[in-house]
Amino acid sequence: MFYLYLLGTANGLVLACLLFYTSKGAAANRILAFWCLLLSLNFLGRFIYMDTSVNMGSFLIGWTYFLPAAYGGLLFVYCQKLLNHRALKPSDCMHLAPLILCYALNIDILFAPVEQKLSYIVNLPPQTPSFFVSQFILYSQAFVYAALSIRLVVIYRKKVKEQYSTVTRHVTNWLAVLIGLTSLIWLTKLGASLSNNIFGLSQIGSALIVTLIYTVSAVQWLKPELFVTEKLLDSSVRVTSEPEYTVTSQVSKKQSDVSAERLALDTESHLLFAKEICKTVSDNKLYLQEELTLNDLSSETGISIHHISETLNKYVTKNFYRFINEYRIEHFCQQLALDPKAKITETAMSSGFANKSTFNSAFKEIKNQTPSEYRRQLLVGKSQNRPIHSSESI
Repeated sequence: MFYLYLLGTANGLVLACLLFYTSKGAAANRILAFWCLLLSLNFLGRFIYMDTSVNMGSFLIGWTYFLPAAYGGLLFVYCQKLLNHRALKPSDCMHLAPLILCYALNIDILFAPVEQKLSYIVNLPPQTPSFFVSQFILYSQAFVYAALSIRLVVIYRKKVKEQYSTVTRHVTNWLAVLIGLTSLIWLTKLGASLSNNIFGLSQIGSALIVTLIYTVSAVQWLKPELFVTEKLLDSSVRVTSEPEYTVTSQVSKKQSDVSAERLALDTESHLLFAKEICKTVSDNKLYLQEELTLNDLSSETGISIHHISETLNKYVTKNFYRFINEYRIEHFCQQLALDPKAKITETAMSSGFANKSTFNSAFKEIKNQTPSEYRRQLLVGKSQNRPIHSSESI
């Protein structure tokens, strides 16, 4: 156990420093850094009473015991910052309430004589109502915040689907692993407190915490993109219902009235960028890439992600996914016109869509009808336009 605690402490402290100074996704990474720091301090506190004797650090016994009461809140805020790109606010400190409450309930124990606190560690924990209440808070906050974190991930995925995103789900998959591991740890710790095999289950829980720290560390360095998400547009953003694949030099009055303070680019720059974006997407058929992202488009055009997003949202009046999906729908319609009896799903996949549900939603939104209805309409049109031979005349 000594080496296990040592590994957890050392690796957690190093990881906390690395994450704190990571520039991308600063708010989310700093929350994660603080979370890793508390994990490490919790391990560090165990060295104080490992030899079950009074030493110079014994007065700190108990002060690291309730640190896990902050884990659930920190995980929730981390998910919130990572997915919603919200800056840290003073109000975020409210999620430390379980930790503060646990300390407040057990202030008498924390300031008890060193010998008494050591006896709690060696023998039985305090049998006081306040300690049992703090234990309830310790475990309940973990599962409540796990549920809230899962809800955040589900909402994010729904938002991605509504905006026809074909971005891979690596971000939410990573969060699912993180939430799953923390929940498993808490279940193990809860089982240890309720069963007779306290020492064995507690060791498993500690090993899982070290695994969690190493997982975060490995993912941070091997897959840094998992710690950076693209900010999805607000659901209130309006998009036009008719496809637009060309950009004219005329700008609507509504667009020209947008204040210069809200736009980093002028109208002429928007026009030039829009033409370049459309030309690159069309000529290189980028829309056929099912995992196309703003970052990919930025690499192809040489235009920054921020300027692409601003040009599409403010000038072309479409978000990125709507813009790309219109190209995909147009390609699908062209392919179906060549072979009306082709399989819809296969044609959709070859047009750049990642899955059937995303395609159906995008098609209905853009064409105001289902793909099957569109094909029936196409077949009827072909039938009516079919030339009549003399043998078919009345």
